[in-house]
Amino acid sequence: MSEMIVPEAAAQESVGRLRDLMLTGVVVAGALLMLYLVLLSQGIYLHEFNHDGRHMFAANCH
Repeated sequence: MSEMIVPEAAAQESVGRLRDLMLTGVVVAGALLMLYLVLLSQGIYLHEFNHDGRHMFAANCH
């Protein structure tokens, strides 16, 4: 016999997929922000953090 998907179960599965997609988006955005801060930003307050981060990732900084 084939299983029937009840509307509530289908809605719950859809919400779970949306939650997973949103979580993935937040993680990717956070990772991109961290890469930007470490490798590209030239702000006064973040200068030392960036400088040390560039050395840590063996990126060219001088």
